[in-house]
Amino acid sequence: MKLVTKLVNVFARGAVLMIAASPMMLCAQELAKTDDPFQTQMYQWSSGVKGAGQIASHTVQVPNATWIRLNFKDANLGSASYIKLTSLADGASQTLNAKSLSQANNKSAYFNGDAVLVEMHAVRPDWWGIQLSISELEVGEESFSIESQCGSADNRSPSNNPAVARVTNGCTAWILDNDNLVTAGHCADNMTAIEFNVPQSNSNGGRVRSAPRDQYTIIRSSIEFSDNGPGNDWAVFRVQNNSETGRSPRQEQGSSFKLVRTTNLDTIRITGHGVDSGSRNAVQQTHTGDFVSLSGGRIRYRVDTEGGNSGSPVIDNATGDAVGVHTHAGCNTNGTGSNQGTHTNLTAFWDAANDGASSSIPNVTFGSPTGNITLDQGYNSLYVSVNASDSDGIDFVRLFIDGQLVRQENFAPYEWGKSGAAAAETLGLSAGTHTFRAEATDEDGDVGVATFTLTVGAPSTGGGGGGVSNCQNYNSGRTELDLRNGSCVDIAGGLNGKTLQVWDSDTNRSCNFRGSVSSANGSGSLNVTSNYVAARNFTGSRIVFSSSNNCNFVKMRAF
Repeated sequence: MKLVTKLVNVFARGAVLMIAASPMMLCAQELAKTDDPFQTQMYQWSSGVKGAGQIASHTVQVPNATWIRLNFKDANLGSASYIKLTSLADGASQTLNAKSLSQANNKSAYFNGDAVLVEMHAVRPDWWGIQLSISELEVGEESFSIESQCGSADNRSPSNNPAVARVTNGCTAWILDNDNLVTAGHCADNMTAIEFNVPQSNSNGGRVRSAPRDQYTIIRSSIEFSDNGPGNDWAVFRVQNNSETGRSPRQEQGSSFKLVRTTNLDTIRITGHGVDSGSRNAVQQTHTGDFVSLSGGRIRYRVDTEGGNSGSPVIDNATGDAVGVHTHAGCNTNGTGSNQGTHTNLTAFWDAANDGASSSIPNVTFGSPTGNITLDQGYNSLYVSVNASDSDGIDFVRLFIDGQLVRQENFAPYEWGKSGAAAAETLGLSAGTHTFRAEATDEDGDVGVATFTLTVGAPSTGGGGGGVSNCQNYNSGRTELDLRNGSCVDIAGGLNGKTLQVWDSDTNRSCNFRGSVSSANGSGSLNVTSNYVAARNFTGSRIVFSSSNNCNFVKMRAF
């Protein structure tokens, strides 16, 4: 009989647990259910119907709450409108649009403190009909408990493994190198989100939530799990990309575990978010101890854990690789017994953890410019476009300059610095070298990347504006260019209303120029992909040639 469940609906399991659990086989879920206590409260607030340019603002406050999570309903955010949520305790914020709110199952991130400011912004082209309401709150309370210690002292110590997360129902989870995540099977039926980089708790043990950029919504339909006791208790799942960063946990944390099937074990490490007293409660701690035994899928070890460690990685301390998932207590404070987990010997766990390891990465290129470029300090125009495609479909594209997010584009064409207010977003860079990076995320959360370098030099003394150094002059007729003398060309009389033609060079046939031509002080661009191209969409008086094949010889005409 196959004992693997694909989780679709949440179901009640309290009576089953009362029958199945025994004192010597304490299931860590029984602790987890009270590890992160909270209550659900009905709440009524509606923004009313708003139009473009209007903002609806409201403060949700629950006295003495340690954290708050908002549940929305009747949300209509159109194509451009959004919600901004801000904790009044620590200033952490989250921005949700129609898509990211849907992916979060109409729930907010977890916010520290007892008050959250809600601002709904109606934005053009959403002229009218923008609205939302709050129907329910999840409100955190203070509590902790202590269990499953292997000896008279708790020897866990603080740790900061970036691949280990806290599940918001009180368990622990961790990242695999294929973007899957793992926790205990008995944690699966009530988990909704995970959080990384967990801060210290309050002095009385009250949990402090991670920033919204470190929280991830669990995709419930992705959960595969088995909850059949020690040796057959595991869960594998995936999460939505973060609503603030657009990145997966593995991309943002820069860390993951390799899952292996070794049986040559000596020292075991358990790292997770077990309960404790004071500020260490439910924050990440780690401990090492002896490997005890392996029988089928059940692995035993004498390593200190507590309630909340359910789902922690069972780590081979010699290699740092994960060999299983911690699920059950068994140690006693008198030094007897051993804690337990599910080993990768269990085929169903191994297969589920490795499922989905192969996926396509989006293909990303810059359409303009098509290569590295040089501009003078004070340049007044830089149009950037990105081409992105993937078999899974593109979710969104983000442009970064020197690691700082410029803007996210949710629909093609993916363009920045084009015109109007957007023209300024690629301007104002200081002298030096700057990296432009485009990240395209597909519907599966995979990310493709493309980059180009902009070198900003001292202002040119030549005419024409546009800020590109070493410019050549063009007057009329078909003209041969050697771009080693300057990659930009000043056009006498400007380009407005003219046709720009580009050919392969006749005088130097050692290579054929391929790349792009773009206006440096106006608009328009042209991809040079063959021996002759032409366009009539240029404005301004200065153009820049960007070679993608290091060829410096080309012929042009503007008329």
